[in-house]
Amino acid sequence: MTAALWWQRLPQRVLDEDARLQQLVADGTLTQYAWVRQGDGQLWLTADIAVLPDKIQAVELRFPERYPGECPAIRPLPYGTPLSGHQFRGDGVLCLELGPDNWHSRFTAADLLASAWKLLVYELLNTIKHVPIPSRHVDTIGMDIRGEFFRLIASQAARDALDAAGAVSTFHYTSALEDGALVFWLTEAPAGTAIADVPPFIVSREKRTGIAVHLSDDSLPPPSDVTALRDYLQAAGVEEDTAKSLDGMIVFLRPGSMRAKYILSSGTSNAVHTVAVIADRRVEADDRRPSPVAVAAATARVAIVGLGSLGSKIATSLARTGITKFVLVDGDALLPENVVRHDADFLSAGLMKVEAAAARIRRVATAAVTVETFHHDVADGTNPAVHAKTVAALASADLLIDATANPDAFNFLADLASEERRQLAWGEVFAGGFGGYIAYATPERTPGPSCVRAAFHAHAANWPPAPLGASEPYAADAPADAAPIIATDADVGVIAAALSALSLRLLTNDLDDHPPLLFVGLRAGWIFERALDSRAIPVRQDDFACDRCWTRPAAADDDTQKKVEALLTSNDAHHPPPS
Repeated sequence: MTAALWWQRLPQRVLDEDARLQQLVADGTLTQYAWVRQGDGQLWLTADIAVLPDKIQAVELRFPERYPGECPAIRPLPYGTPLSGHQFRGDGVLCLELGPDNWHSRFTAADLLASAWKLLVYELLNTIKHVPIPSRHVDTIGMDIRGEFFRLIASQAARDALDAAGAVSTFHYTSALEDGALVFWLTEAPAGTAIADVPPFIVSREKRTGIAVHLSDDSLPPPSDVTALRDYLQAAGVEEDTAKSLDGMIVFLRPGSMRAKYILSSGTSNAVHTVAVIADRRVEADDRRPSPVAVAAATARVAIVGLGSLGSKIATSLARTGITKFVLVDGDALLPENVVRHDADFLSAGLMKVEAAAARIRRVATAAVTVETFHHDVADGTNPAVHAKTVAALASADLLIDATANPDAFNFLADLASEERRQLAWGEVFAGGFGGYIAYATPERTPGPSCVRAAFHAHAANWPPAPLGASEPYAADAPADAAPIIATDADVGVIAAALSALSLRLLTNDLDDHPPLLFVGLRAGWIFERALDSRAIPVRQDDFACDRCWTRPAAADDDTQKKVEALLTSNDAHHPPPS
């Protein structure tokens, strides 16, 4: 059964609304109005607002389905007619004193029309003398650029460089075509001089040359006709040949403002498009990173072993945080089915996972990055020379991260970390999305990594058996009568975020009371009572530590060495010579 429309549910409201509208006609705010029922039964209202006795503006008011619980919208007629700076783009809905944020059902259509009358009277007065207009209208960048296909990102550094370059100058820019827009970046201003803080990935793209022109305050706006625009450019100081052949970006500068046009050539025809200018305010980026993190990120070298769904997310997160030196190790390829949880997308399918992760790092980095990639698994046999380079790169890192969930890989990294006294963080997502854990070992606070893991095993011995084989990562085999439960991308993301945060704590020496082992539940079951239930595992150095923790094996003395050599050279393996 179709729900009744508001005017059918509230007939008295219609009569009360009409009485209020009649009053607006009587006092001269409106000259006339009419109720208009649409084909689908919705109710609209048209009205003529008497801004002055000889200045009438037609408007249309549309009632939403849940009126009077929601605010109606008023549009000028014809649609899109510009009436005020307090007006949204598109069909020109007026932004009035009443809106969705302060609407109440006690207000009526007459209140909105009276507010529209006041706005238009104020706008008329402003043509004679400036009068402040009370407003709740706030334009956002999104409001400014939506519907604009051509968009230009320009930093204050770019603007300053163009301001200093003279009346007419050239610059370089790059472009990227996305689903909804062609986005440009200014990269050099003047041409040949790099603009600071442009992301390296953007700088590396193919560049084109554009022209910047300074205008005086009293200059007319640039025209949108190609021929007129070329004449306009010549009048502004652009050489005739350049103006007549120009194709691409043109930036117009006035004190305190920047506008842009784009001449698009297609065969024998040219068209001029308006370009929405977006300010790049990434000077605020450092303010969005805690100072200790920013300082540590500037010099830290991080090695991530395992660039699957967990490791790839960690790599991207750390790159966003400002880490610029990476060592990535993984021998697997990124397959299309991996995209359901991997941080890369289908465009990276077919790459090695380290290559996909490296590409992602470069696309989000705000500074130049160095990424060493090794296309093999650390626990597998490989070319000894390549393996030696891998070990050397890992040993040089300030932090090792094991995201493999592979015991052999962990044993290798634990031994390396202990001998080289490198901090090691690791984690795992449990099967079926039950949760996961994160862990760390650091010379300053904990036993070596293997002993931290031994502490976990000691505590876990008293836990109930893990359901659905939860010791296996990501997916679990369900009983025959149940569907398999698989960890989602969100499940992996929670553990990846926790491990990324732990990594930053290790780099900044800000561990506070963070336990060496932390189990995080994502749903009730096994050892977890509820979603986001967490279990900290204490690891005391006097309980779980060995003489190998954070030390290299001591060199054997001569006597011991001779005994070993005698043992290994004996012909009787079962009866070695007595000491």
